[in-house]
Amino acid sequence: MDGLRVKDRCCALMSDLANNSGNDQLARLGIEIWRLGQRVERGDIGRVRDSYDRLLRAFADLGGRIEDRAGEPFIDGMVADILDQPPGVDPADGSLVWAETIRPGVHMDGRQVISPQVILKEQETRVDAAETHD
Repeated sequence: MDGLRVKDRCCALMSDLANNSGNDQLARLGIEIWRLGQRVERGDIGRVRDSYDRLLRAFADLGGRIEDRAGEPFIDGMVADILDQPPGVDPADGSLVWAETIRPGVHMDGRQVISPQVILKEQETRVDAAETHD
């Protein structure tokens, strides 16, 4: 997404916040902050990282928290919209990992207001070098 589209989305969110002070708008702001951070992580943008950090702190000051557990084990019972997972694997058996976050979870004042959307994969198992040399 180019800079102009990001700017337009941020302006629209600020307009929503000015007109409606509900948690839905703040949660959407949290998602946009996360998306900005994802883009920053993909390139060397310098001062944009500092802006992202300040936005994230400001969101936290409003009582917001963004949940992204990519890379962590998926524990059965976690509140998340699972968009994809390996076929035939039971999430309760503990073999899945949160592979990718499509949309982060957003919490306001300790309450989840938006569930994360995630893609799960099977945990990679390490094979020791000693096991491969028979």
